[in-house]
Amino acid sequence: MAFMHFYCADHQREIAGGFDLDVDALRRLRREPVHVYCPLCSMTHRYLLADAIEATFDRRELRARAEVRS
Repeated sequence: MAFMHFYCADHQREIAGGFDLDVDALRRLRREPVHVYCPLCSMTHRYLLADAIEATFDRRELRARAEVRS
């Protein structure tokens, strides 16, 4: 399990998604939309799970793992 983060384009910083996912679940659900409250903007942003950044990996490594398992 890894805590999911997303990127706020307005403030150019990561924000916590507020939930954990394992790589298998992320792969299966990557096209699912999620709504994440951004404390930086005080707004809710809409993302796809594929846009998530796993806290323990950098973005390239997470995508590579998902592609290998596809």
